[in-house]
Amino acid sequence: MIRGTVALVGRPNVGKSTIFNSLIGERKSIVEDTPGVTRDRIYGEVEWLTQEYRIIDTGGIQVENQPFSEEINMQVDVAIEEADVIVMIASAQEGVMSDDIAIARKLQKSKKPVILAVNKAD
Repeated sequence: MIRGTVALVGRPNVGKSTIFNSLIGERKSIVEDTPGVTRDRIYGEVEWLTQEYRIIDTGGIQVENQPFSEEINMQVDVAIEEADVIVMIASAQEGVMSDDIAIARKLQKSKKPVILAVNKAD
């Protein structure tokens, strides 16, 4: 039985798809160094502490207008609406960017629990 839904959200190329694939134990999302590869929502299931959860990989939110950014942002909005919990992923390599701040503000408005995960810290 699915206990809840978790959406992975953040800028392009912060490692959302890599984390998603690692959590579900298979390579379902495409992982590339090129921004914008993930455009739709990708769903998977993960078991944690004997409980099953649905997890959603999303495309990278882009504040400035880029190709497909409007469509990607609409898909992310649907994932945020479906989620019980949102994990915002940021990159330690690049530090806090203005888009990260804009995304955090957007997620605060959702009134859903948000967990900040910092990736690429090695």
